[in-house]
Amino acid sequence: MTEESSISWRAVVAALANAEARRAYAHVVLGHDVADAPPKSVRQLERAGLIVADGDRFIADGSALRTLLRETAEESPQAGPERYLRRDGRVDRYPSKPDDRVELLGFIAAHVIAPDERLAEPELNERLLRFDEDTARLRRHLVDYGVLSRTPSGSEYALSPAGEFSPH
Repeated sequence: MTEESSISWRAVVAALANAEARRAYAHVVLGHDVADAPPKSVRQLERAGLIVADGDRFIADGSALRTLLRETAEESPQAGPERYLRRDGRVDRYPSKPDDRVELLGFIAAHVIAPDERLAEPELNERLLRFDEDTARLRRHLVDYGVLSRTPSGSEYALSPAGEFSPH
């Protein structure tokens, strides 16, 4: 989803997660009046783009959902480690399959550290920040899966030799 888009997947999910708004949405979808629905719920559905005013009543508007589906499909590569990244290049989710996780971590490592380079933790964190706000978690994954190795003193990090990555 683009930042400029007027349709927010978070607003849609928040509206549908709200029981009162969901009830009001069901009434609209079924063509019933929502006069008895809490006005806050109706406004939430309108802001999410799920319903639109049509004279003195509301109608369901599926275009918001279609837009979200289309944008999501455009953003999500279907193959390779990039499928786990958002459009801005940050990690959307860590794969549950160990081999896929190692593939993603290897991709990230290749973009933050050169093969013969050694980095102190603060510098590594600075580079990892472009992929994940939680640099400690990402750094831990990189070390735990053998993508990066830490010097015995623990003060520097380097790429592990190719082939030493081990899915847990």
